[in-house]
Amino acid sequence: ERMPWNKSMLYRSDGVDIGYDESKKAYYVNSIDDGEWAEYTIHVEKAGTYQLSATANAEKSGGKIAVIVNNV
Repeated sequence: ERMPWNKSMLYRSDGVDIGYDESKKAYYVNSIDDGEWAEYTIHVEKAGTYQLSATANAEKSGGKIAVIVNNV
């Protein structure tokens, strides 16, 4: 994340730009500038099979989503 502030100053006050979807009552990451990225860490207590889903929208094509499990 290159920007030192949150453009909307919503939910948290760091460099992650956050929006709010009123219909879903949920926060989401928005306004990602060229060269920026986000990283999430998920800890689970028990080994098993889990389902991960992501929703993405973009004004331009060519964006990518990568999922790394156990550093692989």
